[in-house]
Amino acid sequence: MSVKGTRATQAEATRHEIQRQARALFTSQGYAATSTAQIVAATGMTKGALYHHFDDKRDLFRAVVEELETELANEVAQAADRCSDTWSRLEAACRSYLDVCLRPDVQRILVLDAPAVLGWHEWCEIDKDHGIRMLEEYLQDAANEGTLTDQQPELVATMLLGALNVAARVASQDTDESELRVQVSQTIQRLLGGRRRNTEHSRLP
Repeated sequence: MSVKGTRATQAEATRHEIQRQARALFTSQGYAATSTAQIVAATGMTKGALYHHFDDKRDLFRAVVEELETELANEVAQAADRCSDTWSRLEAACRSYLDVCLRPDVQRILVLDAPAVLGWHEWCEIDKDHGIRMLEEYLQDAANEGTLTDQQPELVATMLLGALNVAARVASQDTDESELRVQVSQTIQRLLGGRRRNTEHSRLP
């Protein structure tokens, strides 16, 4: 490997370590209570190294948010891809999305802190690039095969994601998780069932 390639690899490793330590602190303490000094101390690096890779704490937080969003989308896709038909994939995607949103790191960083730290508009743009676009693809597949009655997959995806995000926010306030899943399943079932062309709807567990 060339010197340039080695430096690029080292730089990427440094950036990854900063994000890893920051993510752990943002999860356990929240954004407001986490200082750059704590992040630097956790990495064992200098403050200069942090600011070489990120403009400030907010920029680092955004990178962590995007990393989590990518992970979420990948996990949801893996769950959906295990299903054999389009409608089952859509329902599995909704179940998996809620499951991931109940993780402590996702709840603290994505559900609670991200909208406040990044601002609603910026947060919605990131969420749209990952969550809405992902659900929209499954809905578009259903529309293409004729099982979805309308041709507005982005609108339906937005409604679905809104319901799932609200459920995750409620869960962060110590709501009984099993009861929450029942309520969310019923809500998603109504949203999806009203737009399914045939009359036999599968039920979300």
